[in-house]
Amino acid sequence: MIAAGVFVLSLVFVLYILAGYPLLLLLLSRTFPRPIRRASNPKPVSVLIAVYNGEEFLEAKIRSLFAANYPRELLEVLILSDGSTDRTEEIARNIEGVKLIVLSRQGKATALNAGMDA
Repeated sequence: MIAAGVFVLSLVFVLYILAGYPLLLLLLSRTFPRPIRRASNPKPVSVLIAVYNGEEFLEAKIRSLFAANYPRELLEVLILSDGSTDRTEEIARNIEGVKLIVLSRQGKATALNAGMDA
């Protein structure tokens, strides 16, 4: 008798999970609708790029950021040169709208922390 009761309760629980809960959510969503309000006020965004000797990809990366569908006046790009010995810093200086922070070679984490401080 107890085994049959446990079986029935387990069956009811499984049926509730599979069908009852989704039906309850449907009923609640129809009863108390909450429409999605989409605000069109983009927020300022800062992009930190920690780079070490990245002359072969840096310019393309920066151009792709500026080509994104985001207001350019709200996009701040910081290039964190982590002791680069190639043309990385020269490339970053020649692109308008990019801020360059030159650091000694200390690693990516330190460079990102310096960017967060800036």
